[in-house]
Amino acid sequence: MTDKLPTLTELPINPIISMATLVLMPEIEIPKLVAQMHSGTIDANLFMSQYHLFTIIGPKEFAREMQSKALERSAVYRIAGTKKPTIRLLALMGPGDAMENTPLDYLVEDSDIQLDLLYIMPGKPLPTIIPEHDIAIVALCDSKKTRPLLDKIDKLIAQWPRPVLNLPSRIQRCYRDDLCQLLNSIPGLLIPPTVYASRVELERISRLGLPVSELLGDGTYPITIRPLDFHSGIGLSKIDNEKGLADYLEATNEQEFLFLFILITVAKTDFIARLE
Repeated sequence: MTDKLPTLTELPINPIISMATLVLMPEIEIPKLVAQMHSGTIDANLFMSQYHLFTIIGPKEFAREMQSKALERSAVYRIAGTKKPTIRLLALMGPGDAMENTPLDYLVEDSDIQLDLLYIMPGKPLPTIIPEHDIAIVALCDSKKTRPLLDKIDKLIAQWPRPVLNLPSRIQRCYRDDLCQLLNSIPGLLIPPTVYASRVELERISRLGLPVSELLGDGTYPITIRPLDFHSGIGLSKIDNEKGLADYLEATNEQEFLFLFILITVAKTDFIARLE
């Protein structure tokens, strides 16, 4: 490791600004920002700047294309910081949509934390120069898509020279259906049973009018459902009956889902029992 970063591509707050700030920017200011990007930054900075911008305003496909172009040029970026940071934080990231990594820029904006992003690329070694840091954190989330990369990060950090937060082995225990099973035995804790189901299984339930308890055990309607590995409420829906489930499946082409029994009634009953 070194403090000298000749290959580190720095993203200054101006013109690249954090997503936390960008999402609040009036639409009328966006074209001005794009023009500023083209006149003031080049190469990897330009592409990564546009990735952040179009992640917010779309189209998402273009954002991912810009990220790919940026990562071809540099795997390390400085997203925020001060000249004399109290903490130098290195985030281990993976390529992909914004929701596939914890948006740490929301947490460090306007703070005395310097945040460097190191993208771990499938099939590629680490860059020759890694920013000096006090602590590292694994920012990549767990999904079917990211698990091979999490396994790679797990091996990389086995002998990492600095403390590492958010170990991949722990991240993978937080997947929705696994977390339900992990926490279900804790006394006094109510957690909705969360189940993986394929389209075939759900279509069978809706077509034959079978009770949802076929998959959820003691669960019944209403349920919530979302496609596997989707985030930010995308594809999330409340289902009240078999017809609602059939309508939901008709409206999506996804093949894998997670769904859970809503615990409102159970929670209310449990609360009343405790009062008595």
